Amino acid sequence: MFSLPPLRRLLVLSLIALSAALVAPAGATATIPFVFPPGSHPFGKSYGEWSAAWWKQAYASPVTPGSPFATGAVNCAQLGQGGVVFLVGTTQATGPVASRSCDVPAGGALLIPLIDAECSLAIDKAVTYPAQLACARELMDAVDRRSLLLHVGLHGSRLGITVPSVLLSLFRVDSPPFTWTSVAGNAFGVPVLADNPAAANGFFVMLAGLPRGRWDVSFGGAAPSLKFSTQANYVLTVR
Repeated sequence: MFSLPPLRRLLVLSLIALSAALVAPAGATATIPFVFPPGSHPFGKSYGEWSAAWWKQAYASPVTPGSPFATGAVNCAQLGQGGVVFLVGTTQATGPVASRSCDVPAGGALLIPLIDAECSLAIDKAVTYPAQLACARELMDAVDRRSLLLHVGLHGSRLGITVPSVLLSLFRVDSPPFTWTSVAGNAFGVPVLADNPAAANGFFVMLAGLPRGRWDVSFGGAAPSLKFSTQANYVLTVR
């Protein structure tokens, strides 16, 4: 009988558990490792609060070689907090598809923005939080939910799971009110601004506990009427 080496056997068993977690009904995922279900509070924050934290850090990150919004080998751990690493999608600078590789610490979590939008006072002239949130929701209403993508698998292997888009559609969240401060050379091409009131809406998924090894993680989505699509392809080495 063919026998896998111990480490590879562990990764295969972990991937089976991951597959079960991601395709299970949302209410059943609460006690299964690897995925935090909609409505949960991973590491003490709601998904909406994590989305606000993601946007605040994204605007404060300049695009430089090796930074999270660059392509190729990057420092994923530059963005994140409290044991959670923030992955990023694409921007006008990267084009609709970006490929990246990076190291992430074992035992942590990954916040994954499938596709998301944010509206603010300074950029969108939305004065109040309800107006900012309505603006962001309108953008996300244009997303074709069938386009939502999340694939996790062993690097270079056919062993993996592509999460059904119907499940991913459950992960749409509103942010609470927040403010962001942008830096020069940010990924969104906005001017330097301080304490800009904003709100966000989008599809975020948080994974936790990927075993040590190399993993392929791809995610994205599309809003055809806005002529916008995004896909990020990562090779993650969990150490």
